[in-house]
Amino acid sequence: MPSGIMQSCSRCRMQKRKCDRRLPICTLCERLKRPCSYPTFDEPPAVVPDPRELSCPTIRDTLHKQISAFVGNSQQVADWTAEYFRTIHLWLPVLSQTNFYTRLQSVQPETDSMDFSALILAMNLVCSKSVNAALTTPTRALYLLVKTLVSTLEADGVNSLEMVQARLLVTVFELGHGLYPAAYISAGANVRAAVDLGVNAGSDEQLVETFGSREIVEEAQKVWSGIIIADRSVRLRCSSVSGFRST
Repeated sequence: MPSGIMQSCSRCRMQKRKCDRRLPICTLCERLKRPCSYPTFDEPPAVVPDPRELSCPTIRDTLHKQISAFVGNSQQVADWTAEYFRTIHLWLPVLSQTNFYTRLQSVQPETDSMDFSALILAMNLVCSKSVNAALTTPTRALYLLVKTLVSTLEADGVNSLEMVQARLLVTVFELGHGLYPAAYISAGANVRAAVDLGVNAGSDEQLVETFGSREIVEEAQKVWSGIIIADRSVRLRCSSVSGFRST
Protein backbone atom coordinates (compact mmCIF):
# COMPACT_ATOMS: atom_id res chain seq x y z
CA MET A 1 0.00 0.00 0.00
CA PRO A 2 1.47 3.40 -0.95
CA SER A 3 2.64 5.62 1.89
CA GLY A 4 0.02 8.01 3.26
CA ILE A 5 -3.02 6.06 1.99
CA MET A 6 -5.59 4.97 4.53
CA GLN A 7 -6.60 1.30 4.84
CA SER A 8 -9.81 1.67 2.81
CA CYS A 9 -11.18 4.02 0.18
CA SER A 10 -13.55 6.76 1.34
CA ARG A 11 -16.71 5.01 0.11
CA CYS A 12 -15.84 1.63 1.68
CA ARG A 13 -14.95 3.33 4.97
CA MET A 14 -18.19 5.29 5.01
CA GLN A 15 -20.30 2.18 4.26
CA LYS A 16 -18.12 -0.10 6.47
CA ARG A 17 -17.33 -2.46 3.61
CA LYS A 18 -14.21 -4.59 3.15
CA CYS A 19 -11.85 -2.79 0.75
CA ASP A 20 -8.90 -4.39 -1.05
CA ARG A 21 -7.20 -0.94 -1.40
CA ARG A 22 -6.38 -1.51 -5.05
CA LEU A 23 -5.26 1.56 -7.01
CA PRO A 24 -6.49 3.62 -8.74
CA ILE A 25 -9.89 2.09 -7.91
CA CYS A 26 -10.71 -0.70 -5.50
CA THR A 27 -12.30 -3.90 -6.80
CA LEU A 28 -15.66 -3.35 -5.11
CA CYS A 29 -16.08 0.25 -6.38
CA GLU A 30 -15.04 -0.88 -9.85
CA ARG A 31 -17.60 -3.69 -9.83
CA LEU A 32 -20.36 -1.36 -8.58
CA LYS A 33 -19.23 1.39 -11.00
CA ARG A 34 -18.91 3.86 -8.11
CA PRO A 35 -16.41 6.73 -7.66
CA CYS A 36 -13.40 5.67 -5.61
CA SER A 37 -10.96 7.94 -3.78
CA TYR A 38 -8.37 7.50 -1.05
CA PRO A 39 -8.03 10.31 1.53
CA THR A 40 -4.48 10.71 2.80
CA PHE A 41 -3.13 11.56 6.21
CA ASP A 42 -2.13 14.95 4.80
CA GLU A 43 -5.81 15.95 4.86
CA PRO A 44 -7.11 17.69 7.99
CA PRO A 45 -8.61 15.27 10.52
CA ALA A 46 -12.33 14.62 10.38
CA VAL A 47 -13.99 16.62 13.14
CA VAL A 48 -17.44 15.30 13.94
CA PRO A 49 -19.09 16.03 17.27
CA ASP A 50 -19.23 13.04 19.61
CA PRO A 51 -22.94 12.49 20.45
CA ARG A 52 -21.95 11.68 24.05
CA GLU A 53 -20.60 15.22 24.39
CA LEU A 54 -23.72 16.91 23.04
CA SER A 55 -25.73 17.03 26.26
CA CYS A 56 -27.50 20.30 27.05
CA PRO A 57 -24.89 21.60 29.56
CA THR A 58 -21.90 20.92 27.29
CA ILE A 59 -23.21 21.27 23.74
CA ARG A 60 -21.97 24.82 23.15
CA ASP A 61 -18.52 24.11 24.63
CA THR A 62 -18.26 20.99 22.47
CA LEU A 63 -19.22 22.85 19.32
CA HIS A 64 -16.78 25.66 20.15
CA LYS A 65 -14.00 23.05 20.25
CA GLN A 66 -15.10 21.59 16.93
CA ILE A 67 -15.31 25.03 15.33
CA SER A 68 -11.88 25.98 16.63
CA ALA A 69 -10.40 22.82 15.12
CA PHE A 70 -11.80 23.71 11.71
CA VAL A 71 -11.46 27.48 11.71
CA GLY A 72 -7.80 27.61 12.73
CA ASN A 73 -6.04 30.98 12.66
CA SER A 74 -7.08 34.33 11.16
CA GLN A 75 -5.00 33.75 8.02
CA GLN A 76 -6.93 30.57 7.26
CA VAL A 77 -10.23 32.42 7.67
CA ALA A 78 -8.93 35.16 5.35
CA ASP A 79 -7.99 32.55 2.73
CA TRP A 80 -11.42 30.90 2.94
CA THR A 81 -13.38 34.11 2.64
CA ALA A 82 -11.20 35.43 -0.19
CA GLU A 83 -11.84 32.20 -2.12
CA TYR A 84 -15.57 32.52 -1.50
CA PHE A 85 -15.80 36.13 -2.72
CA ARG A 86 -13.60 35.27 -5.70
CA THR A 87 -15.83 32.38 -6.81
CA ILE A 88 -19.28 31.67 -5.34
CA HIS A 89 -20.08 35.33 -4.64
CA LEU A 90 -19.83 36.21 -8.35
CA TRP A 91 -22.93 34.23 -9.23
CA LEU A 92 -24.67 34.18 -5.81
CA PRO A 93 -24.20 37.67 -4.28
CA VAL A 94 -26.10 37.08 -1.04
CA LEU A 95 -23.44 38.55 1.25
CA SER A 96 -22.29 42.14 1.46
CA GLN A 97 -18.51 42.00 1.25
CA THR A 98 -18.23 45.32 3.11
CA ASN A 99 -20.57 44.29 5.93
CA PHE A 100 -18.89 40.89 6.24
CA TYR A 101 -15.33 42.19 6.58
CA THR A 102 -16.45 44.96 8.95
CA ARG A 103 -17.86 42.35 11.31
CA LEU A 104 -14.95 39.95 10.79
CA GLN A 105 -12.58 42.61 12.13
CA SER A 106 -14.55 42.97 15.36
CA VAL A 107 -15.14 39.32 16.37
CA GLN A 108 -13.25 36.09 16.93
CA PRO A 109 -15.44 33.71 14.90
CA GLU A 110 -14.19 30.56 16.63
CA THR A 111 -15.21 31.78 20.11
CA ASP A 112 -17.41 34.87 20.13
CA SER A 113 -20.26 34.43 17.69
CA MET A 114 -21.77 31.07 16.89
CA ASP A 115 -24.02 32.28 14.06
CA PHE A 116 -21.13 34.15 12.43
CA SER A 117 -18.98 31.03 12.84
CA ALA A 118 -21.69 29.02 11.09
CA LEU A 119 -21.60 31.50 8.20
CA ILE A 120 -17.81 31.32 7.85
CA LEU A 121 -17.85 27.52 7.93
CA ALA A 122 -20.68 27.45 5.37
CA MET A 123 -18.66 29.77 3.11
CA ASN A 124 -15.79 27.29 3.28
CA LEU A 125 -18.13 24.33 2.76
CA VAL A 126 -19.78 25.70 -0.38
CA CYS A 127 -16.33 26.19 -1.95
CA SER A 128 -15.40 22.54 -1.33
CA LYS A 129 -14.82 20.34 -4.35
CA SER A 130 -15.48 16.64 -4.77
CA VAL A 131 -12.76 14.15 -5.74
CA ASN A 132 -13.71 11.60 -8.39
CA ALA A 133 -17.36 12.70 -7.97
CA ALA A 134 -17.28 11.89 -4.23
CA LEU A 135 -16.99 14.11 -1.17
CA THR A 136 -13.72 13.83 0.72
CA THR A 137 -13.72 12.79 4.37
CA PRO A 138 -12.88 16.32 5.66
CA THR A 139 -15.66 17.81 3.52
CA ARG A 140 -18.21 15.36 4.90
CA ALA A 141 -17.02 16.12 8.43
CA LEU A 142 -17.34 19.87 7.81
CA TYR A 143 -20.82 19.36 6.34
CA LEU A 144 -21.93 17.45 9.45
CA LEU A 145 -20.42 20.10 11.71
CA VAL A 146 -22.23 22.97 9.96
CA LYS A 147 -25.54 21.07 9.96
CA THR A 148 -25.11 20.30 13.67
CA LEU A 149 -24.24 23.91 14.45
CA VAL A 150 -27.26 25.26 12.56
CA SER A 151 -29.60 22.77 14.24
CA THR A 152 -28.17 23.57 17.68
CA LEU A 153 -28.57 27.32 17.26
CA GLU A 154 -32.08 26.83 15.91
CA ALA A 155 -32.99 24.73 18.97
CA ASP A 156 -31.51 27.47 21.16
CA GLY A 157 -33.80 30.07 19.58
CA VAL A 158 -31.13 31.82 17.49
CA ASN A 159 -32.22 33.22 14.13
CA SER A 160 -30.21 35.99 12.48
CA LEU A 161 -29.30 37.17 8.99
CA GLU A 162 -25.97 35.31 9.31
CA MET A 163 -27.87 32.14 10.21
CA VAL A 164 -30.16 32.46 7.20
CA GLN A 165 -27.16 33.09 4.94
CA ALA A 166 -25.39 30.03 6.35
CA ARG A 167 -28.51 27.92 5.79
CA LEU A 168 -28.71 29.08 2.18
CA LEU A 169 -25.06 28.26 1.46
CA VAL A 170 -25.50 24.79 2.96
CA THR A 171 -28.50 24.23 0.67
CA VAL A 172 -26.47 25.37 -2.34
CA PHE A 173 -23.78 22.85 -1.33
CA GLU A 174 -26.38 20.08 -1.03
CA LEU A 175 -27.93 21.02 -4.35
CA GLY A 176 -24.57 21.16 -6.11
CA HIS A 177 -23.49 17.75 -4.81
CA GLY A 178 -26.86 16.05 -5.28
CA LEU A 179 -27.52 15.49 -1.58
CA TYR A 180 -31.21 14.59 -1.53
CA PRO A 181 -33.56 14.68 0.29
CA ALA A 182 -31.36 16.96 2.45
CA ALA A 183 -31.42 19.78 -0.13
CA TYR A 184 -35.21 19.59 -0.42
CA ILE A 185 -35.70 19.72 3.35
CA SER A 186 -33.14 22.51 3.80
CA ALA A 187 -34.72 24.67 1.08
CA GLY A 188 -38.08 24.61 2.85
CA ALA A 189 -36.50 25.41 6.22
CA ASN A 190 -34.69 28.39 4.66
CA VAL A 191 -37.95 29.97 3.58
CA ARG A 192 -39.48 29.63 7.02
CA ALA A 193 -36.37 30.95 8.81
CA ALA A 194 -36.26 33.97 6.50
CA VAL A 195 -39.97 34.68 6.98
CA ASP A 196 -39.55 34.41 10.76
CA LEU A 197 -36.70 36.93 10.55
CA GLY A 198 -38.81 39.33 8.48
CA VAL A 199 -36.65 39.23 5.35
CA ASN A 200 -39.74 39.25 3.14
CA ALA A 201 -41.45 42.18 4.92
CA GLY A 202 -43.47 44.31 2.54
CA SER A 203 -42.30 47.90 2.86
CA ASP A 204 -38.85 49.48 3.03
CA GLU A 205 -39.80 51.13 6.32
CA GLN A 206 -40.57 47.75 7.90
CA LEU A 207 -37.28 46.30 6.65
CA VAL A 208 -35.24 49.24 7.95
CA GLU A 209 -36.98 48.93 11.31
CA THR A 210 -36.13 45.21 11.40
CA PHE A 211 -32.49 45.37 10.21
CA GLY A 212 -31.43 48.85 11.26
CA SER A 213 -29.90 50.21 8.04
CA ARG A 214 -30.62 50.31 4.33
CA GLU A 215 -27.30 48.58 3.58
CA ILE A 216 -28.32 45.53 5.60
CA VAL A 217 -31.84 45.71 4.11
CA GLU A 218 -30.33 45.46 0.63
CA GLU A 219 -28.30 42.45 1.73
CA ALA A 220 -31.38 40.82 3.27
CA GLN A 221 -33.35 41.30 0.06
CA LYS A 222 -30.60 39.58 -1.94
CA VAL A 223 -30.66 36.71 0.54
CA TRP A 224 -34.42 36.37 0.05
CA SER A 225 -33.95 36.26 -3.73
CA GLY A 226 -31.28 33.58 -3.32
CA ILE A 227 -33.56 31.51 -1.09
CA ILE A 228 -36.38 31.62 -3.64
CA ILE A 229 -34.03 30.65 -6.48
CA ALA A 230 -32.59 27.76 -4.47
CA ASP A 231 -36.05 26.56 -3.46
CA ARG A 232 -37.28 26.55 -7.05
CA SER A 233 -34.11 24.81 -8.25
CA VAL A 234 -34.54 22.07 -5.65
CA ARG A 235 -38.21 21.64 -6.51
CA LEU A 236 -37.45 21.35 -10.22
CA ARG A 237 -34.77 18.76 -9.49
CA CYS A 238 -36.99 16.74 -7.17
CA SER A 239 -39.94 16.80 -9.58
CA SER A 240 -37.74 15.21 -12.25
CA VAL A 241 -36.63 12.32 -10.03
CA SER A 242 -38.74 9.21 -10.32
CA GLY A 243 -40.58 8.39 -7.11
CA PHE A 244 -39.91 11.79 -5.52
CA ARG A 245 -42.52 14.50 -6.05
CA SER A 246 -42.59 17.91 -4.41
CA THR A 247 -45.87 19.55 -3.59
